[in-house]
Amino acid sequence: MLSSDRSSAEDTLIYSCAGGCNVGQLSNAAAVRLDQEGLGTLFCLAAVGGHVDDLVQKAQEAGCALVIDGCPVQCARRTLEHAGVEPCCHVVVTELGIEKNRNFELCADEVEQVVEAVKSAGTDAGEGDKGSGCCSCRSDA
Repeated sequence: MLSSDRSSAEDTLIYSCAGGCNVGQLSNAAAVRLDQEGLGTLFCLAAVGGHVDDLVQKAQEAGCALVIDGCPVQCARRTLEHAGVEPCCHVVVTELGIEKNRNFELCADEVEQVVEAVKSAGTDAGEGDKGSGCCSCRSDA
């Protein structure tokens, strides 16, 4: 059950880094899993960055922009903010203790770690803050 009326899986868009390193690919793999689990809809970050009008508008109108960045550069978050979209949930993979490298053989345990961190970020988001706690991954314990 959702703890907030502001968003549901239907209006939660999931954006991820898909950068040229392991943590970018982990971000994307976790985003796919979250979509498959029904916690939101994976959406095209490149279309937002490319200023595709209809998709930028959809991003701006979504109830929640759930963002998974691979590293501290935070390209996904910055791309969305440039388009006027404020993330409601944001996770940076390297902040989970996963080291950035060029090994593209993803570990299932690390994908699971990112998925759980996103779910936890939704659960731990503060009530009442702009954009906080709105993600469909946020559930009552």
